Amino acid sequence: MDGRRKGRTFDTEKEAVYWAAGIKARAKEAEKSPLSLTVTAAVDRYIESKDAVLSPSTIKGYRQVKGNLMGGIALVKIEDLTQENVQQWVNGLAREKSPKTVSNAHGLLSAVLKEYRPSMALRTTLPQKVKTNIQIPSEAELRAILAAARGTKYEIPIVLAVWMGLRQSEILGLTWDCVDGDTLHHPAGHRHGRERPRGEGDQDLQRDPCAPSAGVSEASAGGGAAQRTAYCANVGESNLQRFFPHL
Repeated sequence: MDGRRKGRTFDTEKEAVYWAAGIKARAKEAEKSPLSLTVTAAVDRYIESKDAVLSPSTIKGYRQVKGNLMGGIALVKIEDLTQENVQQWVNGLAREKSPKTVSNAHGLLSAVLKEYRPSMALRTTLPQKVKTNIQIPSEAELRAILAAARGTKYEIPIVLAVWMGLRQSEILGLTWDCVDGDTLHHPAGHRHGRERPRGEGDQDLQRDPCAPSAGVSEASAGGGAAQRTAYCANVGESNLQRFFPHL
């Protein structure tokens, strides 16, 4: 089995035959055609086949989709899945989830089908993405924002966002080893929430109470949405228009 010998000693020939038959049955189960798998089982197999080449965050996202969003198609066999099934599933998701969430879930299903049932090309109508109205503060508004943040725990993150153009995730991902005198080094992929190698003495600014941005983590323990609220709250207290940081 799997190119390896498996052996065991039994008292009778009947017991040995029975055991060998079980080994063969399990081997056949493992070789079962993907078409006979349910959607969730196929997603599991797809994730297992990609876990060595995809990022941990991508794998985590796939598992969340499988666990929470498959809904009505979860137990449908891949060979029995129809475009109508998929469209009804998407319609149900769209009533409760954002267009981006629906698109991500549909993207995973599409990838699974390309792998295990390539003859099925999806033509699903997805919910329209809501266009974000990005508002950029004027010079006067930027000066007012910086003045409002001065001396608060939001000053350093806001200064980094305004003068260096860093995203929120990049600011939260900064570590002391990024600082070299007056120079800030920010390697590609160095963002909060992403896996990256950590060297000895690699001190996270968020967790260092002496770090300028340590206060941000105190105000943002609830995650991404809370982080954005924490950044703009100081502006709101100053009766200025709220501007949200780029993620």
